[in-house]
Amino acid sequence: MSYCLEKPYTDTQRADFIVEYNRKNGLRIEETDKNLFALEPNEIIVDGEPVINPDYEQEHFEQVKALKLKEAETKCTEKRYNQTFTVTLQEQDCEFDTTEQTQSDLQTAAIVTSSGGTYDNWVTNNGVVLNLTMQDVQTVFAQFFLLVSPLYTKQLEYIQQINACTTAEEIEAIVINYGDEPIEEETDEENSEVEEAELTEIEEDLSDQEISDISDNEE
Repeated sequence: MSYCLEKPYTDTQRADFIVEYNRKNGLRIEETDKNLFALEPNEIIVDGEPVINPDYEQEHFEQVKALKLKEAETKCTEKRYNQTFTVTLQEQDCEFDTTEQTQSDLQTAAIVTSSGGTYDNWVTNNGVVLNLTMQDVQTVFAQFFLLVSPLYTKQLEYIQQINACTTAEEIEAIVINYGDEPIEEETDEENSEVEEAELTEIEEDLSDQEISDISDNEE
């Protein structure tokens, strides 16, 4: 149910209305020539009056879907570029990571060593200095992709699972986890993330600046 503040109203009344219905209750604020409205997520303004948005369910579904797909991608990328592994090279335990820089350096090392030379003075994560041979590079790459490849396989599985859902509730129930994240029951705060995303643009436009302006006027 929407709430309305009719014009004329003071700056203080306007600010109080926004704080009460937007900041405290999460409703979306829209202003017309005659009124200031606090709208539910499924409401829109038509001809100056709040009505139920007939496209809300589909729009909400698409937004939830987009957010979950983005979550699957972001967590995959974070995991992909934040792993370490140890391989034995030249009779030493050598630690590497899966950062973009490591992948780029390994690709360069592969080119250099392909002609029979060595890629000199590589310092591993645990401080071992190596002159990498072609076999060394191949050994590191093998372990590198052994860690990375399953993540993209798992991401594809999440994408297929998300795309198979027919309701926003089904999508929200999917827990994206690539191995390190603790699996916890969703809280009310987590469940409200989608609604908060829908309200962000209006809140940014009408929150801090409005209260700042009021403070200036009162001074």
